Amino acid sequence: MNTVLTNRLFTAANLLVTALVVYLAVDAFYMVAAGRLESPAAPAPSSASSLPGAARDMPPYSYYQAVVDRDLFRTAKTGEPAGEMDIENLEDTSLKVSLLGTVTGGPDWRYAFIEDSVTRRQGLYQEGDYVSGAVIRKILDTKVVLRVGGEDQVLRMEDRQRTAASAPAPRPSGPA
Repeated sequence: MNTVLTNRLFTAANLLVTALVVYLAVDAFYMVAAGRLESPAAPAPSSASSLPGAARDMPPYSYYQAVVDRDLFRTAKTGEPAGEMDIENLEDTSLKVSLLGTVTGGPDWRYAFIEDSVTRRQGLYQEGDYVSGAVIRKILDTKVVLRVGGEDQVLRMEDRQRTAASAPAPRPSGPA
């Protein structure tokens, strides 16, 4: 009986020593691997800025002003009511855009279909959206009020009759 107990204790001691050796070997391996992965001594931060790299490279808050102006969740009150804006005396916009159509179904259903004349890209815009660097302030039936460089300008829809009159007449095909 004594030999069975001695064998079991010897086996348990061997397992314990083996586990301890494996643990120490793995720990030493991780210390060596971590030492090789770490960069050499980091240079001291300059006196101009003691901020970490991510904070130092962050653009100023004015960089994000377009996000604030866009007001995706419609939290800001729009400036002046439509009745106070003198739309008839506004000058036509100098932007290279064309107003193709508008939808004026209510305060939340105002859309303008605008084409950039340079890139020929068309888009559907709402009040507060940006088009060619201008903010759409108001969408009306046949015109859109834009805020361009701090002043309001109007983008008018082309007159369909005038466009049709200036287009060349179609040539008849076949013998006369």
